[in-house]
Amino acid sequence: MGVAISRRVAAACAALALAATALAGCNTQEKETEASPQVQSVVVDGSLGSIPSVALPKGMSVTSREKLQAVPGYGRQLTEGSSAILTVTTFDGDGALIEGEALGVPKIVKITDEGVGTELAKSLIGEHEGSRIVLLEPVQIKSKDTTLVTVVDILPTVAEGTVSELPKGMPEVKLVNERQQASAMGEAAPPAKLVIAPMLTGQGAQVLENQHVMVTFTQTHWSSGELVDATEPHTPITLNLNGVIPGLRAGILDQRVGSRLLLVIPPDQAAGTDTLVMVVDILAAFNSDVQN
Repeated sequence: MGVAISRRVAAACAALALAATALAGCNTQEKETEASPQVQSVVVDGSLGSIPSVALPKGMSVTSREKLQAVPGYGRQLTEGSSAILTVTTFDGDGALIEGEALGVPKIVKITDEGVGTELAKSLIGEHEGSRIVLLEPVQIKSKDTTLVTVVDILPTVAEGTVSELPKGMPEVKLVNERQQASAMGEAAPPAKLVIAPMLTGQGAQVLENQHVMVTFTQTHWSSGELVDATEPHTPITLNLNGVIPGLRAGILDQRVGSRLLLVIPPDQAAGTDTLVMVVDILAAFNSDVQN
């Protein structure tokens, strides 16, 4: 669109590499206030993490930056320096979507000035995972006053789904250093084939061929329980499904976002000599042709 907004909005959008395309030649206020009655009447529809729609009251205008919590979250509270998964969508003063190449694509960020921009960081600190917040601010485009609307979804960094019972003979999974980790199986013979055992079944989108996924995981040896690899707690990574070991790819494919899986991966699908056990939280999925 070849346009620009205030430095802080532009910084946040650039850091997130999302669809917050700017509006031309606009100036914004710096102070954020709680939502006024007219802002509280703003309606945002759509599930968390999807591209929402926005309905604004007719003739609505704001004189300072205002914040509305459209959906309350009950997950982990964000603090300065937290990792988070965000989707960001922007709208103009008429509620029209501002297009962008990464529209609706989740982004893993750090809640810091460098990670998301100073003003967005201030708005996010104290919010909980599972929340949707709406930021409205006055802007001026070619001497015309209007409103910029930014919808920010804070996605969970842990799986949230329906509990499923593990099959018999599978490792016990325990919380170790804030991560779900499989216990040692000792002399018990590992299964010869790949085991895909959902621990939590999510309600999100199904993971499709050629997608990227955002996950947290632990990886241990079947017999010893030794930790081979793991993500940091609440710090997901993005994986290209076409670039992981075969057992992990087969385990994640067709599962739903929000699921937690126990995978027992035999050596021929793990590129090694030992059976591996992985506990994987699937947190987001998106098409691989979109830059993240």
